[in-house]
Amino acid sequence: MRISPQLSNVLQPLAGFVVLVALVLSLALQLKKDPPQAHISPQDMIIFDHVSDHEVVPILVGEQRLWVEIVKTPESISTGLSYRSEIGRMPSGQTTPAQGMLFLLPERRQPTFWMKAMQFDLDMVWIDQGKIVALTERVPHSTSDDIKNLPVYSPPQPVDMVLEIPAGTAKKWQLQSGDRVIFPEFSGTNSQSQ
Repeated sequence: MRISPQLSNVLQPLAGFVVLVALVLSLALQLKKDPPQAHISPQDMIIFDHVSDHEVVPILVGEQRLWVEIVKTPESISTGLSYRSEIGRMPSGQTTPAQGMLFLLPERRQPTFWMKAMQFDLDMVWIDQGKIVALTERVPHSTSDDIKNLPVYSPPQPVDMVLEIPAGTAKKWQLQSGDRVIFPEFSGTNSQSQ
């Protein structure tokens, strides 16, 4: 069968339109099945490069604005909050201490945490690519020096950050899986939510 030139001039743009509609529908169905993952922006990564170990910085977790102490060297990650009587250091210009400790892991992995030499209970917030993926709440402090019998805690999947906050805080702040973790520029403001 031979198609006339006039019909061909009509069918070619129509065929292109049909292919375009099919691609858009295919993409829409794929996004419905696999929504885009939350991610840490390149700007946030720049912030991490310029943040010193043990520096206190502001973050947003879900709807909660808080100050966290950053730990990112192998030694400080290993020590964490052990041997401390309270959770945070006093940030410059603040009247209250940091409300949590944020562990920036050197690579995305399934870390194992324990409560060796801890003096208070914690909530552990497991974060991957800028989003809470799991919570381990009300983790009791250690009452034994026997490290062979200390329980260990891990997230159900690989993560790139772990936030430790006082026990009960995750519930108080209504944190849940899927909440975003954002590292905004606060332009020198010292406001924080309690």
